[in-house]
Amino acid sequence: MEDWELFNYLADKADPVEISAIENWLEADPSNREKLEQIRELWKYTDSIEELESVNIKEDWNNVRERMEFGKDAGNMDNINHGKRILPFNLNVYPLLKIAALIVLILIPAILLERRFDFFGTSGNAWISEASEEMQRELILPDGSAITLNIHSEISYPGQFDENQREVRLKGEAFFDVVSSDEQAFLIYTESNIVIEVVGTSFNVLSREGAVVVQVVSGMVSLYQKGKEKDIILLREGEMGSHDASGFSSPDPAIPNDVSWVTGKLIFKNTLLGEVVSDLSRYSGKEFIIRGEGMDELVLTSTYENQELTDILDEIRLVLDIEYSVSDDTIVLHPAAE
Repeated sequence: MEDWELFNYLADKADPVEISAIENWLEADPSNREKLEQIRELWKYTDSIEELESVNIKEDWNNVRERMEFGKDAGNMDNINHGKRILPFNLNVYPLLKIAALIVLILIPAILLERRFDFFGTSGNAWISEASEEMQRELILPDGSAITLNIHSEISYPGQFDENQREVRLKGEAFFDVVSSDEQAFLIYTESNIVIEVVGTSFNVLSREGAVVVQVVSGMVSLYQKGKEKDIILLREGEMGSHDASGFSSPDPAIPNDVSWVTGKLIFKNTLLGEVVSDLSRYSGKEFIIRGEGMDELVLTSTYENQELTDILDEIRLVLDIEYSVSDDTIVLHPAAE
């Protein structure tokens, strides 16, 4: 699959036949998907995919190849620069060099390249990536803003924020407590191109499987789709909003249990057991299974604050007269034995 075809695909310029061909190519070999993801990672750092609207990607990429003499045999590269031989680029050794060249020569001005990419390590402001695996992580950003990163999540940010704005990129879930600044807006970019913009506030962002859910604990944030900044959804303290394939939802009252993984507080009021275990799963990162007749009809009223999961389960067992069993990271709730 040619690189210009993948650029067309990411820029939504591919026709249905090309899209089908690329999707078949992705399914054919896991390494193909890895290549596309490498390209996508660099792609995220462009200011806007709309920059490509006036670009003929195939034609311009071929021009790039000619200008940088990609693919020429080393034996024909006898140019001398101050007594030094200029070696050809080996595209098999440098799989991202073609992508970088396209962005450098076609899309992004030199100043933007220096500020945002730091390919050559000269700006001293390279981006930092932090990931969590099985444990939550607490991070402090360069401006002093605090982040709690939930399990299986990742965040990226520059070593030093720009004087006009603070940008981070999120995969998964994180709770933000942002330092207030009238001069620097705080922007969170998600995988689905939804942007959360704040000045100073605390809120939770869940970005997974093409959907984004934001709950505001204090202050106010705005949500919009990258490239469509005029269509803004405002969320105030105590509100939540979301975006998925069907678009943005209207602001709704926030659900406190959805941020229990940070606050440690769970509140149940005549809550069906199915919803209880859903919240417990989010709270603990464990998988819950309900088995047995009539179990789905049970309801729970109780409040838990910073309690161990086993203590919560023991109380639920006594209150609802049920039993539970634990196997690795799976917890099964079932009727008590007669």
